[in-house]
Amino acid sequence: MLQFASYTFDPSVFEIFLSLTSGICLYLFDRKNMFDSTPFVQFANEYMIEFMALPPSFVSALSSEQFPYLKTLILGGETPTSSVVE
Repeated sequence: MLQFASYTFDPSVFEIFLSLTSGICLYLFDRKNMFDSTPFVQFANEYMIEFMALPPSFVSALSSEQFPYLKTLILGGETPTSSVVE
């Protein structure tokens, strides 16, 4: 599981405790690179991230083909557009 939310932001509680209670690894992405999708995609693939919770505005800049290991994606924090949902 990827921890995308800052630990000071309430969605991080979901990410941290879901991984702790289910026994999965929690990977912390370097927040200084969060606005560049290339290091994010490389990180997700290097660690074979299967579960992410991301804001739709961030997902809109990505492609599903970039994440071969991703099994579950949760969108939250804002209303997604129909193109993001597709």
